[in-house]
Amino acid sequence: MVSREVISLHFSNCVPEHKKFNCPDEDYTLVAENFFAAFDGVTLMHQKPYPNPSPARRAAEIGAQTAASACKEGASAGEDRLRLAFSRANAAIRMYNESRGITPSTTDYLQKQFAATVGAFGFVDDDRLYFGQINDCGVRVYEHNKVVMDLVIERGPTERYMA
Repeated sequence: MVSREVISLHFSNCVPEHKKFNCPDEDYTLVAENFFAAFDGVTLMHQKPYPNPSPARRAAEIGAQTAASACKEGASAGEDRLRLAFSRANAAIRMYNESRGITPSTTDYLQKQFAATVGAFGFVDDDRLYFGQINDCGVRVYEHNKVVMDLVIERGPTERYMA
């Protein structure tokens, strides 16, 4: 069982500078049964005025909740559930953007841009930890307040699970 007491979530890209720019919190964490997630919404800083509430915060929430739902579908192997989680999270965020009128043909990447997120999530199944990450986030495992594993996948060629 994964719990808030035994799993610590770590954003390798967290920058507290968003507070000095008077920006809303765009992070979203979720711990449920054997699943955990930490997502960090992404909004370009040059957007003025900065959106509040932030669509990136909603993208982070959608990503984490959708990944959790997909990972709970326990019939398939752990790696297949990770692929399903990535695919469904991407599709759900794309649908959210479309509901806001944001598509590749309507965005200008300045004032009208995609709601996006980076994040890491995982679940425990049969005493194995399965985890995935999007961009520069990772999972850090602690035991007795000491880091025992840093699970950050190095950047390089990656398999894409785009919807």
